[in-house]
Amino acid sequence: MAPRTNRKISPTDCYHVAVLGCRNDIWQTGEDKDLYIAYLMSNGMALSGRVHGYCVLNSQAHIIISGTLTEISQIMRETNRAYTQYFQKKYGCHGTLFCGRFKSDIIITADMKAPVLTYVHYLPVIYEICELPVEYPYSSAKYYDTAENKAQGCFEKLPNLYVKKPLDFFHLLEYNLLNDFTAFENNYIYKRIIERYLQDVNLSLSALEDDRQRLQELISILRQYTGISIRKVSELLHINRGVVYTILSQTDKGDY
Repeated sequence: MAPRTNRKISPTDCYHVAVLGCRNDIWQTGEDKDLYIAYLMSNGMALSGRVHGYCVLNSQAHIIISGTLTEISQIMRETNRAYTQYFQKKYGCHGTLFCGRFKSDIIITADMKAPVLTYVHYLPVIYEICELPVEYPYSSAKYYDTAENKAQGCFEKLPNLYVKKPLDFFHLLEYNLLNDFTAFENNYIYKRIIERYLQDVNLSLSALEDDRQRLQELISILRQYTGISIRKVSELLHINRGVVYTILSQTDKGDY
C-alpha cells in the first residue's frame, strides 16, 4: 500500500475540502443533505473552524473552510462519523460510506477564495440540477446572493459573486485546472463541452470527422480550456489518435 502523502499547509489557513462517497447516493434525500450540513456547521463552530461555503450533492460534498489542518481534520472526521452512523441506522446498511480520507487543496491567497467559492456553488449548474446556484437548496449560495451580501451563522461576507444568468460553462474550468483532486469531474466536463459544441453547430458526433474545420475548432477548445491529452481527445471523439496529431500539427502551422 502506498504511503499517504502529507497535506499541503495553506498560508491563509483556508482550504477547499472535497468528500466523495463510495456509492452514487450517500446523500439520497433533502433530509440527508440538510443533516450533513447541520453536522458540518455544528462541528465547525464547536471545533474552532470557520465554514465559508459548501455544496452537498448526491455523491460528493465540497466545503470551503478555514482553520488549522488538525482542526479541519477533526471537523471532517466528526462530521463524517456522525453522518455514517445516521445513514447506516436509517437505511439498514453497513460498511464504508466515504472513499478514503477527505481531499483538500490550499487556497493560497485571499483573492482566490471568491473564484473557488463560485466554482463550488456552480456545481449543481454543471451537473444540470438547476439553472442558477441560488436555486439549489443544499449549498451556501443563497447566503451570498443578496444585494447587501448579508452572511448568516458563521459565514463571512464576500463580494457579490453572482449574476442572474448561468455562468459561461468554460469559465468554470479556470479553477478546475488548478486542482488535481477535482479530476473525478473532468470526464463529465469534457463530455459536456463536446455536447454543447455539437449542439451549437448542429452536428452529430459521427458527422464531426467529415467536417475538419469544426473538428479542428472543437479540439482546439478542448485543449485550450482543459489541457486534455491527445489520447483522451481520441477516445471521446471516437477518432484515430493520428488524426488528432495531424490536426494539431496543422493548427500550429496555421494550415487551417
